Amino acid sequence: MWIRKLPENFREKESNITELNFLYKEKNIYVMDNHLAAGWCWLQELKPENSYNFFHVDRHRDLLCNAPTDKYLPLKDNFHISLDEYTDLEFSNNGSDYVYKVFQWDNYIKQINYLFPNWFIQCYFATHEYVEDDLPEATKKMDIIYNPDSFELYDNINYWLREGKGTKWIFNFDLDYFFNDKGMQLFTDDYIRAMIQNLKNGMEYVAVLTIALSPECCGSWNNAIRIMNIVAEELEIELRL
Repeated sequence: MWIRKLPENFREKESNITELNFLYKEKNIYVMDNHLAAGWCWLQELKPENSYNFFHVDRHRDLLCNAPTDKYLPLKDNFHISLDEYTDLEFSNNGSDYVYKVFQWDNYIKQINYLFPNWFIQCYFATHEYVEDDLPEATKKMDIIYNPDSFELYDNINYWLREGKGTKWIFNFDLDYFFNDKGMQLFTDDYIRAMIQNLKNGMEYVAVLTIALSPECCGSWNNAIRIMNIVAEELEIELRL
């Protein structure tokens, strides 16, 4: 189901920090070009009073927190905010004429964590960056952080999900994990297929799966789409781009 349909000229579009070009949903799986919409997807699938674990696979930490809390605090009581309302939330700093989006591709985790710290009981961050210094305060206070590397990631996801102590997971995944900052693919297609097969085998433990293409960070739309089609095939979802 298309929540925001992919435009016909999408290959000419940019995602970058604040532009969301499409959002697709199938079962509890959401696919988007820009990771900024992940928080909105979680609001649709999760219950505010429940506890969840969090698994982030991404080249980047996405742990900036730059929007004033009062700009997104209403989301705590407004789970049914529309996608347009969510992406249109704005703020300005110190009376500046420049307007920023509340949710961007690098700040949504900490801001959702501020609203719902119970959604981040165990946290796994598989990234190409060091994350400890930028973790949410509520998370820093708990001995629950693990940073899997690529050598153990591809065939251990199912095991880690099963070991979630009876708590389901938010699985947050960016395809740019498979690329460097020059758009060079770092992992073979076989590695990617094995990783997604392992994730698929653990989907009964996943409350919501959010996948971002991040085309600029993958080097191009073509790179991101090719990998996304592999991911969709292994997850056995209908989406093909």
